[in-house]
Amino acid sequence: MKKTIITMLLAMSLALPLAGCGGSSSTASTSESTSVSKTGDKDKSEAKKAGSEKKKTDSNKKSASKKKSTSTASKKTDEKKSGLTAENFMKIDMGMTLDQVAKLLGSKGKKASETSIAGTKSAVYAWSGSDLSTISVTFTDGKASVKSQAGVITSKVKVSLKQYEQVKTGMTYDQVKKVLGGDGALMSADEILGVNGETYSWSGKSLLSSCTIIFSGGKVSSVTEAGLE
Repeated sequence: MKKTIITMLLAMSLALPLAGCGGSSSTASTSESTSVSKTGDKDKSEAKKAGSEKKKTDSNKKSASKKKSTSTASKKTDEKKSGLTAENFMKIDMGMTLDQVAKLLGSKGKKASETSIAGTKSAVYAWSGSDLSTISVTFTDGKASVKSQAGVITSKVKVSLKQYEQVKTGMTYDQVKKVLGGDGALMSADEILGVNGETYSWSGKSLLSSCTIIFSGGKVSSVTEAGLE
């Protein structure tokens, strides 16, 4: 009987440590599982946040692109609507009425001034573009008598002082163009007592340098230059 009791006690004493080991393993396993679960949730949260930020960035890019496209389209529409082009400026002929010029340029413009001398009435109308370009037309007794522009036509030719000095009074426009190497920019044109006058400008090779040549009746009547080298 004593031997049996001793054997049972020994068996119980051996079982207790094993039970303790089993509990520890289960706790560790649960802890590890919880840790993995938290890490997974964190990764999902970060991935979701990154995706949200990417969508926001893409949305901002699309918005900026749309605004730029709209701005460009708006500018082109304004330019088309204004009619302030080199082609339209050249189409303005002396003797045209305000309505004819307005139809060509897209609007009636703004009256800049009005005078009346010895029964002759004159009014100056101006048209402005979105790029600061302007066209002005003087109407004498209702008919266009002078037109001028700024920023609508520019000369791409670069003139030297040596070329300029070869221009002589009495030359035709074609002769001057050949000497200077190309077309100038028509700055203004007028008709006074039946005689047509035109003022052309050519750019120089250095900054702000230029030459201006006035034609009267199709021939050079005046030449001036500034800063040519």
